[in-house]
This record gives sequence, structure tokens and C-alpha cells, in this order.
Amino acid sequence: IRDIHIYGNYATKDEVIRRVLLVEESKHYNNSLLLGSIQRVRGLPFLKSVEYKAVDVGDAEIDLAIHVVESSTFEIKAQANMDAYGLGAEFGITDKNLFGLGNSISASTTLSLKQQQLDFSFSQPYLNHWGLKQSVSASFSRRNETEKEEEDNSSYYSDRWALGGAYSLPIGKNFNLGASANVSGDTYHNVATAPFLVKNFFVDRIKANEGVANVPDEGIDNYVNKLIQFSLAASASYVNIDSGYMATDGIIGSFGSRVVLPTD
Repeated sequence: IRDIHIYGNYATKDEVIRRVLLVEESKHYNNSLLLGSIQRVRGLPFLKSVEYKAVDVGDAEIDLAIHVVESSTFEIKAQANMDAYGLGAEFGITDKNLFGLGNSISASTTLSLKQQQLDFSFSQPYLNHWGLKQSVSASFSRRNETEKEEEDNSSYYSDRWALGGAYSLPIGKNFNLGASANVSGDTYHNVATAPFLVKNFFVDRIKANEGVANVPDEGIDNYVNKLIQFSLAASASYVNIDSGYMATDGIIGSFGSRVVLPTD
């Protein structure tokens, strides 16, 4: 292969596409690696279509021309709504090709009289030539106890924060292995109204942590009912689709397992 030319990537930087290729300039031509390369390029979510052509330039050399059509990757969402609790709003931004580097970012917030929620995620799909992907995420949600809920006192709820990170690595053309870790914290309210098993769980924790012999229902919420959990997960997936932008044909399958460990 003498040269590899990439056309149509007006927003996406050349190296973002080149780093997913399995073929390289000044290396021997391999048709199997070429087909695998094109499949990986077509799997990029910010490209609508990908076409290629291998041109014989003589002296047992070829030039590879890759033509791509980019999709719009930046989105802004703003929405207002009204429910039984009052006026609410949602805002969010998403970019699947941040600064043309192939990275993805998403941030959103939901605000209402009943609940406030923040979500953020960032991923780098190709950290190296082998396609190692990493992602991080963070979220926070806080629920207000509305006047209606105070009147009937019939529901328990929690405020939650969470932080997570994940890595994934492709194995061959279609298989992918992944691993992730997550830590989250919940602060529970109105535990006295919770189902029997949930309420007893917190009562036993209060007895053990506070050294008290008896905790009446009306006294449960006088204590801070927090629960911090750490989780580990592993997954394996098979993906064989015709496009990462908008698949019309193919097969996707996955398997995973998760272990959750309370920290106290």
C-alpha cells in the first residue's frame, strides 16, 4: 500500500479515521485486513456512509481511497412540561464527535418541583490502534417530598449520586469484551413507610451502627439512612451490523454479569 487517502471528513480529523484502520501505508496489502478496516470505519457513529476503492498505481503498489459522509453530531435538547406537581424543564447537549476527535460527550439536567437530576458521560472510543475504549459517567438525583406525599405519607424514596468508569476491547472483527466499575450512594427518606423487608434492613443497620436495642417506626427517619455500594461488571458482545450510524441489517448479541458489594 503506497498511500491511504481519506475524503469527505470535513469535521473529523484524519487520524480519527486512520487509527481504526487495520491496514497501513508501506505495509503489504491484505484484503481481509482491508475489509475489517472498512467495517470498523463504518462502525463509527458519526459517519453516515463509507465507500472505498483500491487503485493499482503500478510497481506492485496500490493507493487506497476512502470516501466518507459525515453526519450531524451535535444536538441540543430543551423541553418544558407540566404535571400534577407543577412546571418542569429538561435541558441536554450531546456531541458524538467532540472537536472532530471522535470522542463523545453528553450532559443533561431535569428540573421540576418533584425531582432534580444531573447526568454526564464522556467516552473515547479508540484510545489506541487496537480499539480500546474508555468511558466515564456521573449522575446525581434529588427528589423533593411534595405536599401531596407529606399528606398521605405513603412513599419512601432516595437521593442518589453515582460515579462510573468502563473499558472495552474488540476481539477480532465482531466480538467485544468489557469491564466496568461503579460506586453509588443513596440517602433514603420516609423509610418508615417502606415495605417490611426494606424497613427491617435499615432497622438492623441502625441497631448495629448506633448501638440501640429498639427502633420504633416513627423513629427510623431520625437517623441518617445512607447506603454506599460498589459494583463490578463484565460483558461480552457480538456485533455484526452494516452501519454504526443507522443500522438496517445485522446481528447484535450480548452477555454480562454484575456483582454489587455494599461498603458498610
